[in-house]
Amino acid sequence: MNANTTQEISYPTEKNQFAANLVANIIAFFVNFAISFFLTPFIIKYVGSEAYGFVNLGNNLINYVSIITLTLNSMASRFIALRIHKNDFAGANKYFSSVIISNVVLTLILIIPTTLIVLFFDKFINIEAALVPDIRLLWTLLFLNLFISIVTSAYSSAFFSANRIDLQSRNNIISYLLKGAVLVLCYLFFTAKTWYVGLAAFVSTVFVALYSVKYSRKLFPNIRFSKKDFDLKAIKELISSGVWNTVSRVGGLALNGLDLLISNVFISDSAMGTLAVANTVPNYVIAFNGTFSTVFIPQLTKIYAKGNIDEFVKEVKSSFRILLFFNSIIYGLLFSFSDVFYTLWLPTGSQNIELLYKISMLTIAGCAINAISVLMDNIFLVTNRLRFPSIAVIFAGITSITITFLALKLTSLGLYAVAGVSVFVIIIRNIVLLLPYGAKCLGKPWHTFFPDMLMNIGVVALAILIGFGIKNLLRLEATWLNLVLLCALTAVIIIAINFFLVLRKSDRQYILSKVQKVFKR
Repeated sequence: MNANTTQEISYPTEKNQFAANLVANIIAFFVNFAISFFLTPFIIKYVGSEAYGFVNLGNNLINYVSIITLTLNSMASRFIALRIHKNDFAGANKYFSSVIISNVVLTLILIIPTTLIVLFFDKFINIEAALVPDIRLLWTLLFLNLFISIVTSAYSSAFFSANRIDLQSRNNIISYLLKGAVLVLCYLFFTAKTWYVGLAAFVSTVFVALYSVKYSRKLFPNIRFSKKDFDLKAIKELISSGVWNTVSRVGGLALNGLDLLISNVFISDSAMGTLAVANTVPNYVIAFNGTFSTVFIPQLTKIYAKGNIDEFVKEVKSSFRILLFFNSIIYGLLFSFSDVFYTLWLPTGSQNIELLYKISMLTIAGCAINAISVLMDNIFLVTNRLRFPSIAVIFAGITSITITFLALKLTSLGLYAVAGVSVFVIIIRNIVLLLPYGAKCLGKPWHTFFPDMLMNIGVVALAILIGFGIKNLLRLEATWLNLVLLCALTAVIIIAINFFLVLRKSDRQYILSKVQKVFKR
């Protein structure tokens, strides 16, 4: 079929497809978390917490370098999807092919600075000489993963455009299992090295890339790469929109992406290792919110393309409630039982459990209050109103770094300052700036989303009280079985309350109808 022809796309039933996307994303998240749950203490046992800290620092470096690619790639899926929804496949092909060619050129350019980082990183950070060759190979593999992801990123737009996030999640699940299998095999049968983490990531990344290419061709057979479709105007359009995502990411790094580097340089490498372990669980919560929010973007994009703003607001508010339903369970369990979890999870004597718990809860508290802002980002992305949020993030980042440095110099807060300042600044930014601006982007009153924020805080607080109440009432011995039982009991109670407190009548009726169908089979 000619790439310039048009055809109608047959989309799945919206509500059923949304449910499939949501379930697939949740399963993918928990598979990834489960693998990390078993492998993190496994890796720490073999290589130590300090070496493990360099794994997280390497991933942070990937985030720093990938900022450069955001200007081009962050808006590619949106523009391709809008053209496909309008059956303009010629236009979609221009964006698709132009992004691929530009990413290849960008990757060739990035090879130079990343090579310098790998060769000379030991000159700028605190690291034992014995660890240098191991970490150098680790970071080489991590950067290689980045390059593969950049070159093939355009192919993942097919999942977004076709609203088949469930297929992408299935791909991610398999990649997580591959990563876990490679790590287990390496650590069981070979001398323990930190670079095995990079090797496992490489295998996982290659699989994701191949899968994305395959399904891009399957979902949209008339979307094909062609050098003839390269369009400089399309690149300029993507850059003019995406540059604000880049600015936002820079601000985000200033807010909390430099925590490990600051800890290494201004405190110690062991402090960096402690912070890396403490951030393991919070980072998965942040990843869950980010991954969860992507489920709503295809439908929001489709609604916005039709110009139905009232339906758009309704969809955004619905996404708030659904995210809150799950998040309140997660936060209730984490606040109540993380101290017991860390005691059982980590090798005995390897960490200060009280310190880990307090630092983790600082970050989790920020996540609980700021979760709604993740969904506000969907508004800015779909409406292409990214300038103000990006400037707000930059301002918040500069403020956070300034206060953190002052706290480290003038107080003895140490890691508490590194972890806590950014949380406070993010909360202020989201409540004062982003919530009102999200309403403004849709032509609605500034306070449109404040009731959702208040409901978010209230429901999460209630879930935490339930968790602590059950923990203090039963006072069971710290064992894995007892922890599972306490978490299960707490989760059931929170779910029962949320069913009536958070969900609308139509949501409850939909869920009950699905349950009835299952039992009738």
